[in-house]
Amino acid sequence: MGPHSQPDKRVGYKTVYMYGWWKGLQEQNADPPDVAKIPVADALGVTVVLLTSSYKGQEFVRVGYFINNEYTEPELKENPPTQPQFDKVARNILSSQPRVTRFKINWDDSDTVANPIGLELLENHEESSMPVPSTSAVFFSENSSQSAMEVM
Repeated sequence: MGPHSQPDKRVGYKTVYMYGWWKGLQEQNADPPDVAKIPVADALGVTVVLLTSSYKGQEFVRVGYFINNEYTEPELKENPPTQPQFDKVARNILSSQPRVTRFKINWDDSDTVANPIGLELLENHEESSMPVPSTSAVFFSENSSQSAMEVM
């Protein structure tokens, strides 16, 4: 979360290193972002969450979900307080339309690189939307730390 134009102001989750992937549902837990670090101007509205997977330092898939953070009470929507009241904010995740980008990478130990850094990278990826379960609303909470990824 945070301004796209100022990467140093973004609040994000930690990097998790996983080993021994298998087919099926992979559930992960992560602490929620520190809401005190989110700039007031970026607390509400549309944002995105990106999940990326890499193998030996090469990103091979990126999944993005659009998220809208908004008050659920009509009076707060019309007259939002100066300081965000996160306990009254709902996070609506457009989970039915993820943006999935796949990158060709070098899966073996040879020195050949399938994705050279630079403009050629654009030629080696495929972007699509995939059908998944419908939109859901998640409320901000210190205990809302679950996420899951399905590996096909």
